[in-house]
Amino acid sequence: YIGSFSRLLLPSVRIAYMVIPGGLAERAGIKSSLYDQTSSKIEQLALANYINDGHLEKHIRRSRKAYQIKSREMLRIIGEAFEEKVRYELLETSLCVAVTFGSKSAPEELSAAAHSEGIAVDQISCSAEEGLLTANLSFSAIPCGSIRPAVQALCSAWKEHIR
Repeated sequence: YIGSFSRLLLPSVRIAYMVIPGGLAERAGIKSSLYDQTSSKIEQLALANYINDGHLEKHIRRSRKAYQIKSREMLRIIGEAFEEKVRYELLETSLCVAVTFGSKSAPEELSAAAHSEGIAVDQISCSAEEGLLTANLSFSAIPCGSIRPAVQALCSAWKEHIR
């Protein structure tokens, strides 16, 4: 598993990490000399202290709680706005909702309709069932108070496309 602290903490924290099986640790250590580390030792030590002092764990707990609240709100508002016209489920990340619906419109048309209302929906795919589309709606960057207006704008943009 490879990741970066920039998504978890701040975009300016440019420190990556890799979680590997123990059996690969020795080979990874040998290859690590080929990796060009761009973050300073001071940044790395500051992050290490942040982790060792338990601040990262607290940050993760607070973030998880905030996203749970946001997830429940997103699901509730989608249910109210679209009523029985769509099926929806929270994806594993808890930051994205898969919304499945019947439509004769092409994914590009739906994306353009959403964009016309100021909503970015770029990931719309054909579902396994004929005539159904699935849109993945990410809400991680939307403030909780802006979820309702965003979903209502999307519902308005798609009202002619959803059957």
